[in-house]
Parts: sequence; C-alpha cells; structure tokens
Amino acid sequence: MSAHKFFFRCAACVALLLSVSCAGTARKALSEIRIEGVERIEPHAFAGVDLTLRVHNGSRYRLVLREASLGVWYDGVQAGEIVLRDEVTVDRRSDASVLMRWKFCIEDPAALFMIARRLRSGRFDRLGVSYRVVGRGGPARVNISQPEMPLYEFLRTFGVAPEELETYLGL
Repeated sequence: MSAHKFFFRCAACVALLLSVSCAGTARKALSEIRIEGVERIEPHAFAGVDLTLRVHNGSRYRLVLREASLGVWYDGVQAGEIVLRDEVTVDRRSDASVLMRWKFCIEDPAALFMIARRLRSGRFDRLGVSYRVVGRGGPARVNISQPEMPLYEFLRTFGVAPEELETYLGL
C-alpha cells in the first residue's frame, strides 16, 4: 500500500495546486495557498483511500474541487486510476484539515505490479502519469487535464527527486 500513499499525495497536491492556477488573480491567490502536510492516510484495501491534508488558504476565495483523477501508466498502457469520490472545499482565509476520499480503479493488475517493481529498482523510464482536475477557485473556473507524461517530469513539478521516492514509498 505504500506506493498508493505516494500517488495519493501527488493527486492531492495536483488537485489543490492546479485548481486555482489559470487567471492572473488566481495566480496571486495560488501564492497564498499551500498544503502544509499529510495528516492521515487511511487505506481501504484495494477499494480506495481516505487522505487528510492540512491546507492553508490565505486567499479571499473559497476553493472547490469537484472532480480529480490521476492515471498511472506503464509502457504506454494505463494500469489504473485514482479518482476523487466527493467534492472537496476549502474555505477562504482558513487553515483546515481537508478529507479527500479516493477510489482505486485498477485496469491492469499485472501492469500495476510492474510499476511497483520498477519503482523499487529506481527505474522510471517507462512510467507515466496523467491527471484531470475540475473545480473553481473564486472567480476562476478550472478544467485542466494532462495526457500521459513521464513520472520524473510530474515529480519535478513538486520538487521531488526520483531518488526520494524510496523514502515516500517506504521501499
């Protein structure tokens, strides 16, 4: 389950950070929004996971995340997807614990196994992720998606070096 924990952290970060990143006003608000940490991860076997994040929203806008998903790819084939089950909101000018409920959609268990093996061995060359985020950050509507991109590129977005995955995944 450790690999799932990492992917949910990434999904949560992408969802909240990108949900306000489109307009000039939203860019300013983004500087006032940050994920301060993961408070709790409660896996539900292979069904999903509840992820509780500590979020600071110093902006004057309420954030609403209506839909989010993170696809996991191996060698050009989608192995599975992590999907947000319920809408998530973060009130304006608040520090809050935000519960996010995610559901696993495993399309290819064998590919998921290969992904875990490659992560353990530090080989990222055939691994990728895709994402989709739908929500609202104050006046800005958000509908962002990214087709499959290399995992190392996705990690760079969050300042995570591929070597640090060992720590995050507990390998």
